[in-house]
Amino acid sequence: MENKGISKSSIIFIIVVIIIIIAILYFMFFNKREKLEYFSAQSSISVSNSFIQEYKDLNKIIKRNSMEETNMVSQSTYKKYNILDYFNESFFEEKKLAIICLYEDDSKGYMSSIDDVIYNKDKTEATILYTYKNDGYAGNLTKTWNNYLFVALDGKVENVVFKLDNEKK
Repeated sequence: MENKGISKSSIIFIIVVIIIIIAILYFMFFNKREKLEYFSAQSSISVSNSFIQEYKDLNKIIKRNSMEETNMVSQSTYKKYNILDYFNESFFEEKKLAIICLYEDDSKGYMSSIDDVIYNKDKTEATILYTYKNDGYAGNLTKTWNNYLFVALDGKVENVVFKLDNEKK
């Protein structure tokens, strides 16, 4: 007998290839996540992780902690900014801010990053996943500081959960 047309195995193969192509296109074009940008600055004074809803509250934290305003660095572009100029009053009209404070010293190597910001359905709660690890002995302790990580949040946020997530890296 002569085989005419396309066999069942060929049809299944073609369907699988089409599904794989659709999945690849979906992840390439439709499932793009916005690049997470966060900033860091240093101070000798420590505070707890904070959720800042108003410019005046940020201003108090900066002044109270003797933080050098012009020493904030973008962790994606490494460009320096003035904290109070970047997170100004007009910023707080549309967004909110979270600050994570991490102790560091020169006796160890430290690794910290903001890994993800996850919002609930209504964007009223944000969960910030961050990494904070130290690595082996680097020398005698001569200097200590606190590394502040600044994360811009959606303006609807009313509550922030700070979650240490050292498993990702």
